[in-house]
Amino acid sequence: MNSCRSKNKDDECHAVCRQVVSSFCEHFAIDALSPKLKKIQDWDNLIARLEQHGLATVTLNLIRSGNISINNDAQKTLVGLEIRDRYRWRQLQSALLDVHTAFRKSGIEFTCIKGSAIANMVYPEPHYRPMEDLDILISGAERKEAQRALADAGFMTTMPYTGHLRHHHHLPPMVRGANGSKVMVELHTQGLSRDHSLVITNDNLAGPRYQFEINGVEFNTLGHIDHLILLTRHTFSRRLEIRLLGIMDILRYCSRYFDEIDWRRIQKQHPFILNTLRCLYPVTGIPEQLKSVVPQITSIPSGIGEGMMPLTEIRSRRLGFWTKLKYLFLPSEWWTHIFYNVPPEKSLLTVRFFYHPMRLLRWLRLRL
Repeated sequence: MNSCRSKNKDDECHAVCRQVVSSFCEHFAIDALSPKLKKIQDWDNLIARLEQHGLATVTLNLIRSGNISINNDAQKTLVGLEIRDRYRWRQLQSALLDVHTAFRKSGIEFTCIKGSAIANMVYPEPHYRPMEDLDILISGAERKEAQRALADAGFMTTMPYTGHLRHHHHLPPMVRGANGSKVMVELHTQGLSRDHSLVITNDNLAGPRYQFEINGVEFNTLGHIDHLILLTRHTFSRRLEIRLLGIMDILRYCSRYFDEIDWRRIQKQHPFILNTLRCLYPVTGIPEQLKSVVPQITSIPSGIGEGMMPLTEIRSRRLGFWTKLKYLFLPSEWWTHIFYNVPPEKSLLTVRFFYHPMRLLRWLRLRL
């Protein structure tokens, strides 16, 4: 009985998390958020789930804008998390400006990817989008110069990668500061890990770079198509539960730049982006303007919101042999449709029996 109650509470919390993302996509969703919040009894669990999905500060601002009344202690906790996120962004911003100065002085071309770009491009304020580190894309030929430039800016190199990580898509993180003021920079030679068949490098972009500003300083980032490739592939990498922040990044980006994105080119050259967007209908809905290029799905796969357990976790967790095989060979239908670009209306048999086992073999070879 207690396990059922716990599951029901967790389901309620996850429903709120999805509703937070939906509130951006659908005008009626914020009205539906209020009654869901009033039903919450375990606020500690909800706030933990919001933190897990990177949605605490966004949720607080929805509560404010909708004049939604919530538990007083929960309100104070969310305000504290917002203060933390705002402080964290100031630290990251200062570090990013120093990286800009150091790289420009050394003549190193770089591209901001992931959080630092998305936070400044599609969110009302950058701290709405939590970040742990700064991801910078550089040319592999300039890795040594880039590390030296960061060292001159006060960043220290961490332990070198060994084994199969020697060919990792980013260099060992470089860190400045300590404890609550620590900032980490990851220098990427590729935007995506080698586990993906797609390659994103400074020399292999689908289109011209885009720019954003911080305090009047201009930074390069990926163009629209490269951004959508990176966002969709990275969000649906191997995770047991797909983080809703990644889904919100995708939807906000598509909505903000809808008129600038070349949807015809995406349909011809990168149809997996459209298939990914289609599969988001049963999770959070999608912005209204996207519905003109992304048809509604007619078949809802099982395992909505679930992904595939990372290989290291499958290996390290104390699981039975058959359970490990299940996690390896039978990830959720929903994730499989997205990862292998199979429309939800089509069968997964070929993927299950051929493409996925072949992909597993490739992943294992990369780790030998």
